[in-house]
Amino acid sequence: MIDEEKCRDEFNRKSSSFTADDIAGVLKDEDKGKSKAAAGVLAEMYEDICDLFAMLSAYARGAYRDVPWVSIAAIGAALAYLICPFDLIPDFIPVVGLLDDMVVIGICLKMVRIDLDKFRAWREYITINGKD
Repeated sequence: MIDEEKCRDEFNRKSSSFTADDIAGVLKDEDKGKSKAAAGVLAEMYEDICDLFAMLSAYARGAYRDVPWVSIAAIGAALAYLICPFDLIPDFIPVVGLLDDMVVIGICLKMVRIDLDKFRAWREYITINGKD
């Protein structure tokens, strides 16, 4: 039912055209993305999605820059896809409407897992040491 290849193509298209100017738009809708992720098929990815938003936010404010742009673009594109209600499978279609979002977030997580783990370690360090 879900065409993973179409999801991958859409993700690649969006991430290749994602710019630094697009970050603010994604972060503006962070609450919408997190609430969408908190329920249904995306719930198991909720912590990862929250951390992707946190990483993008830290990058945007200049607090965390130890990440390649390709990872930031992938994160931004995946979160923009999550936020958009009208994508390959419109979100208003019960259950299956979020499956494409899950696939796109999954593709992104596979791509940025090492960078996300480094970000989490950095965030833990600054939390313990009171720095930012």
